[in-house]
Amino acid sequence: MAEQKPQQQDACVPFWGIFFLFLGTVFFLQTLGVLPWGLWCTLGRLWPVIIIALGACLVMRRFNVWLVSLIILALFAGALGIAYAQYEPVPVERPGAMKTYVEPVGGLSKAEINIDFEVGNLDIRSLATSSVYLLEANTNVEVDRENRINIRRSGVGWPFWDEGRDRWHVDLAQGVPMTVNARLNMTNASLDLTQLQVTDLRIDADLTNGNVKMPASGIVSAFVKADLSTVEITIPEGVAARVKVQADLTPVKVNERRFPRKGDFYISSDFDTAKNRVELEIDADLSTIEVK
Repeated sequence: MAEQKPQQQDACVPFWGIFFLFLGTVFFLQTLGVLPWGLWCTLGRLWPVIIIALGACLVMRRFNVWLVSLIILALFAGALGIAYAQYEPVPVERPGAMKTYVEPVGGLSKAEINIDFEVGNLDIRSLATSSVYLLEANTNVEVDRENRINIRRSGVGWPFWDEGRDRWHVDLAQGVPMTVNARLNMTNASLDLTQLQVTDLRIDADLTNGNVKMPASGIVSAFVKADLSTVEITIPEGVAARVKVQADLTPVKVNERRFPRKGDFYISSDFDTAKNRVELEIDADLSTIEVK
């Protein structure tokens, strides 16, 4: 009986190894500053190159493995070169270039600001006292007849490689009492409410790094819910506060010199009689909270 020769198996081209080598090289060059982080948006439009490279693996699988690997690597390098040639940096928005979207109606007694923000950087501040506008922003807003202002943003990229495109500025009027509801997801947020007349504040933060400065005058009711977030809350000098904290696996630091603990609360000695005061409730899970 004739001895059968073992069948020769097709060599396997390490496609995914080459692909991850390419990705790692791009990340490394971006970390060194050789390539811009914003290049990913341009490079993403060339995704069909991956299909072409996979097809080349199948068609040329009987050829020399090293030759096919070099061809695939050349395809990826060519895509990177085309992306770099087509790349145009996106200008960073500046506060001075903001567009005005909302003008208050005469006799406006209150407003409701609803912010739904995902993935990016958000700054909220006050307008100058001389401003005749209710809101100025470098983003789109929606306003209904009940003076509710809705600001929505769903992220399209990660803040560390978007080169500032996701930095939004929202400036609010000082003289209008308002309710502010902010849902923040994967956001770097700076909310400076010091000069604003915020009567009710609710913040729902997930995977967020937030810095909140409370109003310096008036009576404020505030609720902060934080999950996997770091939130720093500043209560201006001269403002009394009563703080209630419910925290699970969360380190909480409260300035007990200003707000000594009494039972379930951290409370100013003059809270009940203070003209300017903040009633603050915090519900945090796996987060880091500081009240100062």
